[in-house]
Amino acid sequence: MIFTTQGLASHICDYVEGRMADTIRPAFEAFLARNPDIRAQVDQAIAGRAWLLRFRTRLIAG
Repeated sequence: MIFTTQGLASHICDYVEGRMADTIRPAFEAFLARNPDIRAQVDQAIAGRAWLLRFRTRLIAG
């Protein structure tokens, strides 16, 4: 599968948010393995999302 610049942002969002289809995930992860600079950005996005979710939970819990 070829990931174009135009569709890459959408794929990254789906991957980070856990919404990526199982049929696409292996090809996307292979793409990330071949592109360590993009992989690093995706890893940062995943870490940031996890932090925001924990922060949101703390705010709701009061």
